[in-house]
Amino acid sequence: MKTGMIENWAGNPVEIGPIYPFVGYEVHLFLICFALWVVYTIWQMKFEAAKYSEEVEALSAGDQLEKTIENNRENRRSIVKETNL
Repeated sequence: MKTGMIENWAGNPVEIGPIYPFVGYEVHLFLICFALWVVYTIWQMKFEAAKYSEEVEALSAGDQLEKTIENNRENRRSIVKETNL
């Protein structure tokens, strides 16, 4: 059975040549991936900071914080009741 250009796997790998695509671009691809990761991380941090600020502002308005805490307590009580059934 022949697989691609390789006729005999017992040969010298240097004579066979590269057996995967984009040989020689490993460093370039790593740098591209690293740059994309850095950009994504910065974007994620900004998005989470904006969301956190929005939630803090919403909760600090009036008695919203007390209502939220009470709703959270009620939700926990109902979950405990459901799990004890």
